[in-house]
Amino acid sequence: REKYLRGCFGACPRVLCERQHVLPVGTSEDLRVGRVKVYCAKCELQYTVRSKYADIDGSFFGTSFPHIYMLTYPTQLPLDPPRPFV
Repeated sequence: REKYLRGCFGACPRVLCERQHVLPVGTSEDLRVGRVKVYCAKCELQYTVRSKYADIDGSFFGTSFPHIYMLTYPTQLPLDPPRPFV
């Protein structure tokens, strides 16, 4: 929880998300299938990591980590809905 609040995993690259903190997520539960990605809870999209975490296997976090985190800490959910890009 502290790492999410400090923004250790980075911020959403989308401008309309206003630097929303992101959570790591894997695209597969199997080893060596895919690298870790980051999930933005505000726009509900996954992005490729461009930091020191880029070489981590995504299976270490699993496909459901962000969703379980948000269920555990519902106060961390963004209050305003995602704004569409026009």
